[in-house]
Order: sequence, then structure tokens, then C-alpha cells
Amino acid sequence: MADTSAALVDPAVEGEEAAGMSKNQKIALGVGAAAAAAGVAVLVGAAGFGTGYVVYKTVKGKKQDASPFRLHVLVKNAKGLENEDTWSLSDPFTVVEVDHVSKRTKTIKDDLNPVWNEELDLGLLREQVEDAETMIKFGVKDEDPGRDESIGHAEMALSSVTSHRKDFTLQLKQGTLNVEMWTSGELPPAPPKDEQDEK
Repeated sequence: MADTSAALVDPAVEGEEAAGMSKNQKIALGVGAAAAAAGVAVLVGAAGFGTGYVVYKTVKGKKQDASPFRLHVLVKNAKGLENEDTWSLSDPFTVVEVDHVSKRTKTIKDDLNPVWNEELDLGLLREQVEDAETMIKFGVKDEDPGRDESIGHAEMALSSVTSHRKDFTLQLKQGTLNVEMWTSGELPPAPPKDEQDEK
């Protein structure tokens, strides 16, 4: 079994380091600690972006997200979401994922037609861009204590996105998610041939 120790986050954050972290960054570290306890290889980035946080699903996630070639996702809004709460309305947020990296928006309280207008960006590796089967996955979830509930999900091919900004309306199980996407930067060089042979 491969050694995944480098991918696990130490839940102990002390002194000035903890004091200087945002609420979402601390939440992100909590996710990493829970995954570590479960024996899952997860690395959570404490460095914030916007108001969301990033989860590296494997060791390779950190390399992916450091790539100069970026996927930009402006999560605009959702309309007509299904309500997952009994006594109030859902508290939705959106997760965007490409392979080893996922990022999420802030949470909007009590709203089935939430407006985020929040830009998330994810690094992309050359092999992901060149693979026609690479998918961008979207999940809209209801934030709840203990466990978040799925409101709906969608996915589309990464190859549908270019350097030109374009709007997309994604159909969920109920309602729609509206995003704008584009790419920027330069693709990293192809790995040496001996590394490709090892794959």
C-alpha cells in the first residue's frame, strides 16, 4: 500500500497560526482531520481563496492546484432548488471538482434561489486537459450540522471550456445552476518520458 502520510493534515494548529486563520480555513482543517481519522488520503489547503476552501483529495491534488494553467468558475446562482430542510429552507453552497481538487463557495442561508457570484479557480495538469474524458463535477449541497445533504449535482466535459468566457446552465435534479467558465495561463510541460512509462 502506498504511503499517504504526506497527504494527511495535522489537526493541531497552535498559537498565532490558528489565530490568523479564517473560519472557513479552520473548517477546512477540520475536514482534513476527520478524513485522516478515517484513513483517507486527503490534504486540505489552509491558504484561502475568496471565501471558500480547497480540499486536495490525494497527494497529487497539491501538484494539480499549483499548475499555472487555471480553470475559472464563476458560480453565479441557482434557481428553484429542492428544499432539504423540514422546518426552514436549505442553506446551499456549491462544490466544483476536477479529479484531485475540489473547491466550494460560501453558504447562503435559507434560500432556494441563492446568488453567490463567487469565482473559484482550480489548477489543471496537461494530461487532464488533453484527456477528452476529464469531467468538471458540480455539487449543490445543503449545509447542515454533522452532515451536508445533496441538493443536486451535474457534470460536463472540461473540453467544453475555452479561454473565452462562456455561460453555462446546468440542470440539477430540481432547479438549475448557472456558472460562467473560462481557462487561463500556460500548460505545464509534459512529464519526462520515463515518468510517463511508469503510469
